[in-house]
Amino acid sequence: MRQVVYNVLSELPGPHDGRVWPAGSIRTAFENSIEAANLDRPLHFHDLRHHFASWYVMRGGSVPALQQILGHATLAMTMRYSHLSPNHLRDEMSRTEFSPRLAQARAQEPISEVALL
Repeated sequence: MRQVVYNVLSELPGPHDGRVWPAGSIRTAFENSIEAANLDRPLHFHDLRHHFASWYVMRGGSVPALQQILGHATLAMTMRYSHLSPNHLRDEMSRTEFSPRLAQARAQEPISEVALL
């Protein structure tokens, strides 16, 4: 659990021992929330796992680390979970494009002895 989540939960009133959500009630709460949200498309509890995986990778997380977090035996299964948006792939490709500002900044950097070898 992330520290910020722990801090928020620890400030909630009530007893602080045992599970955060009693066994079984998280799914009911999720399904009630989905129904109340009146979404345009269905959203299933398991979809949250795919959502997390995609955002984790798009924010710079490594696929091998994600594999361990999700508990997958193979990288192939992890790749099925980490759906990348077309915009993310486009942004990644833009890293290969020439940038005058980056070229100018690099031209102003001092040359190290290692670079001359």
